[in-house]
Amino acid sequence: MRDFNTDGVLIGKPYQKIWEVDTVQNHPIGTVYNNHGRRFRYCKAVEALAATHHGMQNISLHGGSVGGGVYALMGTIGYKGLKGDMFVIMDNVANGDPNTLFALDWFYNGTINFYVPHADYTDLLSMRISGSEVFTATCGKIYLEEPLPCDIAATVFAEAHPSPYLNVGTGHAQADYPYVCVNHVEVSAGDYFWGQTTGLCYVQRNVGVDTSARMKVFISGIMEDAASNDIRQTIGYALTPGVSDGMVMLMLE
Repeated sequence: MRDFNTDGVLIGKPYQKIWEVDTVQNHPIGTVYNNHGRRFRYCKAVEALAATHHGMQNISLHGGSVGGGVYALMGTIGYKGLKGDMFVIMDNVANGDPNTLFALDWFYNGTINFYVPHADYTDLLSMRISGSEVFTATCGKIYLEEPLPCDIAATVFAEAHPSPYLNVGTGHAQADYPYVCVNHVEVSAGDYFWGQTTGLCYVQRNVGVDTSARMKVFISGIMEDAASNDIRQTIGYALTPGVSDGMVMLMLE
């Protein structure tokens, strides 16, 4: 399902309500819904997420060395792209699994990065993906939101990443995983749901560890104080000075 609203923001009320989950996709992945100062993104869960308002924060691991990153493509594109083209054909070079048969529009609303070499430097060309065809074990076509501004040689290294809201999971207490949203409902693997990213939000606190610090981080699906030089992702700030009651101003984008 692709978004025909060019700015990706839902106008009016969503067909699928904030408190609903569905096994059928009703909105494009990553669609923005603004609700009286709170921002939600339309997501798909890759694993079950905990019950309502228990602050089970979510991650999407899409490439990189941690965990294998089999959801992304990383390598030489393998096929020349021409200036003005609205697509590229890329080798199926999924990190950790070169035979991943990516489904239709797997990379929709994601990003593709081209590392274009010059004589003494390399340009990073980062472009939004508007869709993708079903991948074979060898290659697939990725559509671009805007035309290529230059030729792309077949030997150019590239990374194709799907939307961070496509495969949302629990994080498994890894401090360096990126949290992308807070779910307000219990979610099963494969469900579509609205995940909150900014604005007033209740998040379960880690009693005894989460005390009076203003800035907050996530760990093991709950919230606690941010420490000095904390490598964990800052999620927002507590709204009650000196007391942490679980109400934060969420800042995940």
